[in-house]
Amino acid sequence: MLQSISINLSTFTSGVQVNLAGGKAEGLKHLKLHEGLLPWSSNLLRNLETLTTYIRDTVPAEEILNLLATNPALRHLELLCEGADNPTAPATQSLDAVATSLKKVVIHVAHPHLIARVLSQVSLPRCNDVALSADFTTLEDLRSLDPALAQFGTRIRETLSLGGRTTLQVSSDSEFEWSSPLEYEAFEFSFGFSGTDLGQLIEWIRHLSATLEAPLELEISLTTPDRQTLQALGEWSEVTKMNIPGMASPDDVEEALSLHDLLGNPLVDPIGGLSWNFPSLRELDVYFAQYDLLSILGMLNKRYLPAAYVTEMDGLGISIHTPPQIDLRVKGSTEPGDFMIMEALRRHRGVKTVDGRVDGRWFANE
Repeated sequence: MLQSISINLSTFTSGVQVNLAGGKAEGLKHLKLHEGLLPWSSNLLRNLETLTTYIRDTVPAEEILNLLATNPALRHLELLCEGADNPTAPATQSLDAVATSLKKVVIHVAHPHLIARVLSQVSLPRCNDVALSADFTTLEDLRSLDPALAQFGTRIRETLSLGGRTTLQVSSDSEFEWSSPLEYEAFEFSFGFSGTDLGQLIEWIRHLSATLEAPLELEISLTTPDRQTLQALGEWSEVTKMNIPGMASPDDVEEALSLHDLLGNPLVDPIGGLSWNFPSLRELDVYFAQYDLLSILGMLNKRYLPAAYVTEMDGLGISIHTPPQIDLRVKGSTEPGDFMIMEALRRHRGVKTVDGRVDGRWFANE
């Protein structure tokens, strides 16, 4: 008895209509279809346990809702759709159907309102893994996620409260992914944002955290250190860890150096005193071979002023809001002479711990 079908038509013209097994395959449990159109009325789309489909066409929300209704044993649904159809019917708070078996749902579509339309009308009481992505080009698009995520509110709050630091992957100045901690498996989420304004995304994430009354702590992982993006991120007090990636070109290195200026240069407020970007940063990972360790040391000297100077300024009525010490990790090959600089970093007043690889040897706090 045929239980599993996997077909890939990506080498053919898109939109190929397929007629698998004559539309009849009793006992079929697992279906994976890449770039092929299967009629939504097909009997193959009945009583499945797993379904993965990637198509370039649009998918009506009604068909997805019907799919969930006709597959009560469905445990894994993965839908990737490039079509940009905007559902005409608005999302509602009414959960009209229940997918009791679905544990993992992955929906990657162009229009965010399709996500809202589906997840606001289907209850997923056993779902513990949700991955969603779409083109969120406006604040209204971002807020359309609110009804979609309403049923997961308690589970997201527990993840933020018990799982610890979540991750914001920054791929460009308008491409982001916010995900739950890898080590926390009770409820996993991943939300992808394309064409999104970073300021609006920060506002939305903060609003969601406040609505759920859950703490927010973030790790920022940078693919490319865009200067404008870094400036927006620098104001985010919830950021406690940051990863600086490998640099592929001199222009990228220049952008990276601007990051260290961003970390080191103080912000001057005539009333509030001196403060720094990323004021809650406690961990910094640097990973590229071209990096000059002296620039890290210079950044630390500007970010962590000597205690005597801080005391003197305080006596003059000037407040200095010194950031917390950091755990510093330097990854990638470095020059042999950098071992002495690593020793200086280890002893620096702003560094809690340091580790890295220098001249083929691991350097770490004793």
